[in-house]
Amino acid sequence: LCFRASRARAERHGFPPAFPRVETAIGLVSGLLSNPGYYSVIAELDGRTAGCSFLDERSPDTAAAGPVGIDPDAQDGGIGRLLMKDVLGRAEKMGFPGVRLVQEAYDGEALSLFAEFGFEALEPLALMQGARAAARVPGRAVRPAALGDLEACGQVSAQVHGHPLRGELIDAM
Repeated sequence: LCFRASRARAERHGFPPAFPRVETAIGLVSGLLSNPGYYSVIAELDGRTAGCSFLDERSPDTAAAGPVGIDPDAQDGGIGRLLMKDVLGRAEKMGFPGVRLVQEAYDGEALSLFAEFGFEALEPLALMQGARAAARVPGRAVRPAALGDLEACGQVSAQVHGHPLRGELIDAM
């Protein structure tokens, strides 16, 4: 569902989909469903799954909404609005002081919906991909982050994003 939804929205606007292959979307959604730090909700229409959404509850300072996926055959029927009401209600019930989300800037319909719920566009994002730089910086070493780095990484995130992304960092490490 998330693969088909992403592909349909992106193609409608002339952009590449968020998930290049169905396996990528299945891996992401499977990970979200199996992670106890995520709340998930499914919308059904006429006995079939028509939409889904998630709420990242891993960080106490802010929740994160998404991804939201609506079956392309059920688009523009109010399912996205109902799913957002559900996850935002959950965030309020759980006492989160704020909710954040990331939305492709090309999708004006989704941006408009999220604005109706009080979200403000803070910064445009662009995914840029390329070969990894082979350069080395004298006196510096690159290594995987470890749990001992959590506080420092959280401080950088708080300076850049306004919140420490603690849950995301712990899972990534």
